Amino acid sequence: MNYSIYSIETVVSKAPEIIIISSMESKKNYLHLIKMWQNWKSIPAVKRKAIYVVDSNLVDRPSPRIIEGLEAIVRMIHPEAMGKQKN
Repeated sequence: MNYSIYSIETVVSKAPEIIIISSMESKKNYLHLIKMWQNWKSIPAVKRKAIYVVDSNLVDRPSPRIIEGLEAIVRMIHPEAMGKQKN
């Protein structure tokens, strides 16, 4: 399976407001992944501290767990949305 790879120049030019990283590294290394982005302070996501790591087991494989992965992402970027139900 091929995954898209973006250069840091592309990410900087796109100026994302949120960065979501899927990592197979153990949880103890997640902080390292987030700290790596601190070198590019011009990226809005870095300024806002909106860099998140989601468990790759939930989002990188097509399976019913993708729903859990999507819920994890929603909790990261819109935690208020998870507690509200439509009437």
